[in-house]
Amino acid sequence: MKPEGVAREVRFKYDTVESFEITSMESRIYEETRGVFKIFLEKIVCDVVTYTKLARRKIAAAMDVIHALKMQGKTPLENGCVTPL
Repeated sequence: MKPEGVAREVRFKYDTVESFEITSMESRIYEETRGVFKIFLEKIVCDVVTYTKLARRKIAAAMDVIHALKMQGKTPLENGCVTPL
């Protein structure tokens, strides 16, 4: 009976360590994704503000966002078709 208990204990410790490694990897991936997304949004918002100021408006329009995305080579819709929201 004792060998079975030892085997279970070792298996439990292994699962705990493996779970910890997966969790820490997930948190690193999350942080990296968050950083990339933050930079992407900062660039888009900067361009949207520029377009809004050039049009002498105080409120950003949907077309300002579309133009900002287009300026960076991103399309808001699939198939490369950029249309108003």
